[in-house]
Amino acid sequence: MKRKIRTLMIFAGAGIVLMGGLAAIALTPQEVQASPLAAFGPQVKVTVLDIPSAQKDVTGQYVKIGDVGTFVTESSSSMIEVAHQGRLFVQAIRGNDIVYFQLRVDDVPGLPATGLYHLNKREQNQETPAAFSGFWQGLPAGEHTVSLWARAGSAPGSASAAAMDQFGREDNIVIVKEYLSLGSTYLPTVQR
Repeated sequence: MKRKIRTLMIFAGAGIVLMGGLAAIALTPQEVQASPLAAFGPQVKVTVLDIPSAQKDVTGQYVKIGDVGTFVTESSSSMIEVAHQGRLFVQAIRGNDIVYFQLRVDDVPGLPATGLYHLNKREQNQETPAAFSGFWQGLPAGEHTVSLWARAGSAPGSASAAAMDQFGREDNIVIVKEYLSLGSTYLPTVQR
């Protein structure tokens, strides 16, 4: 009888240890594979464009200095922000004291009073840090082109060598953010 009790106690003890081990495993945090949270995904799509070197002489009318690059929109109801982060250059300003730079998407200016920056005569013939942005609404879904334009501040003024990324620096970029409408999501990526 003592043997049977001892054997049962050993099996009971082993069972308790086994159950405790299983409970400990069940209660420990485990890494699981989860699908992306589409319902809570980011609602901003970001594209980074490297600014190429380009320059033009300008007068009192806007002149396209050059195309920066392309981006793709997901929805026509999105708000688009295009931000320039880099340096601008104007070799010489004649007849006035300002040169305006303007970001455009598909050769169209942004919402009023956005996407503009100016250099004055004191900043001629030197690289000038310039961070500015513009906003667009109602762009159809699909591919679009960002460009930079410039003009002299007043007629009959002019400027020579208005340039974007005059010296080919890697930190001259344009960042495009698409703010998707409520209910839309986009898998998180930064395109470059």
